[in-house]
Amino acid sequence: MVSPRAKKRKQVNKNLTVIETLNEYFPSNRDALSPGTLEKIRYVTGFSYDLIFRKYLRYLLNDRKFDADAVSDLLTLKALCQLNDDQVKDIFREISARIFKKYGILMTDTAGLTSDAIMKKAAERAIFSKLLYLAELPEMMTQEEDIANNLSWQIQEIFGATSEDAESLRIKTLSELEAQDLKSMMGGTGGIDDDEDGGE
Repeated sequence: MVSPRAKKRKQVNKNLTVIETLNEYFPSNRDALSPGTLEKIRYVTGFSYDLIFRKYLRYLLNDRKFDADAVSDLLTLKALCQLNDDQVKDIFREISARIFKKYGILMTDTAGLTSDAIMKKAAERAIFSKLLYLAELPEMMTQEEDIANNLSWQIQEIFGATSEDAESLRIKTLSELEAQDLKSMMGGTGGIDDDEDGGE
């Protein structure tokens, strides 16, 4: 019988295979990434295309510098994984729900919180901003006019964010984001998603 620790270690190794293999191409050798490479990742890990995309998205949100290259890499991966709008939206909603479960309701006013809690909420705001930016990117998915089907609105609801929260945290341009010191604001946000079940 496989112990829980051994099972988790195997899962982490699979996640690392996804990240390390893709980072051999991203960003400088992006155009060389081929369907054959993704097939190799699938064979080694047993992950589906949508799970490979989700693993890399979690890594991008948590550990990679969020800039134009990161966004271009994610769009390239989405295209190679042949994901449609519904699949992408499901992935974003699932990740948003996991982040909310880990960090709790989004808070912009942290008065009265401990220093640890303030850092935790800052990390959550940083991830929320990135999710919102990607969800509102026309190249990532079709933008629904119907608010009930609009992913940006759904993400705000998952996090318990108000429209004012969203507006204050919305990334207007990536250059603007780079001007801010989000890296120091985030600290470490948990690394690669080793809490996930690889069979999802």
